[in-house]
Amino acid sequence: MKRFFRNRNNGTVAVISEEDAKLYKSAADSDGDPAKLGVKVFTFCSPERMASQEDAKHIFTGDYDFLNKLMADNEFVDHQGFGGWSGYVPFSNHTEDQRTEAGLPTKGAQEQLLHRTTAQDVVDAFMS
Repeated sequence: MKRFFRNRNNGTVAVISEEDAKLYKSAADSDGDPAKLGVKVFTFCSPERMASQEDAKHIFTGDYDFLNKLMADNEFVDHQGFGGWSGYVPFSNHTEDQRTEAGLPTKGAQEQLLHRTTAQDVVDAFMS
């Protein structure tokens, strides 16, 4: 059983492993980018948002139902400053949707999109 920290903002739930929370703090302390160090912040949204937002399945780790399945075999602690993670919740403010006049993702959107996770990331974090 692994330990994960969880935080919520605007209907989005973010989850980070205890190990990655420590890396997150190291990156923050050295003005580094946690995503560039390989820190994974898993994000989950409502089934309704997943169904209604065209790109949601390419952005979020999954919906709340998937999160509940992952929670069954792991320990989850609601964020209270544990482990060094700031509690940052990617994709909770729809910044990933922002575009320039030319239709390209803004710098903020590009930074948000660094937090996308893959199926292999889920396996590595939750099931290994």
